[in-house]
Amino acid sequence: AHKGRTGQPVNLLADMGETVLQLGDYVFDHPGDYLWHKEILPAFGLVKTLFTNSLGLLLVSLGFAAAIGMVLGLAAALYRRRNLSPLMVMVSILGTSTPTFLLGMLLWVLNLQIMRSLGRTQALLPPTGLGWDLHMLMPALVLAMRPMAQIMQITYVNLSEIFEQDFIRVARAKG
Repeated sequence: AHKGRTGQPVNLLADMGETVLQLGDYVFDHPGDYLWHKEILPAFGLVKTLFTNSLGLLLVSLGFAAAIGMVLGLAAALYRRRNLSPLMVMVSILGTSTPTFLLGMLLWVLNLQIMRSLGRTQALLPPTGLGWDLHMLMPALVLAMRPMAQIMQITYVNLSEIFEQDFIRVARAKG
């Protein structure tokens, strides 16, 4: 016979069944309304709103990552024989390896430092809050950093190989 932590006998099938029932209660037995920002909201409406906002933030950050990453990768590949290319590759490696929470804090501090240096009472980008305006910019940039760095690296490597091909060198020689 199996014994549990307390040394008591364990009925494996009965305990597994009880665990599945408790899991089902946890997943499916929720109240219909939740208190959210001092307001009672229906559960489905709250989940729908939060999911929609999260999906929007994801799409905006992936759009930033694709657009900025491809432009930086193209620039690094075009200027690969100058001092700018290794710097851009190093920045992309830092972007890939920097933890997201650290980048978020660094952007927040940078935002506040810029605000103080300009003598403004309000930050350039809102550091807190929700919205589909400037409030989305800082979280989107933070979430876009890692995929942007990866897209930049992939674009740089692939375009560097293409720019070394014979037909590109012949086309450059012909003007």
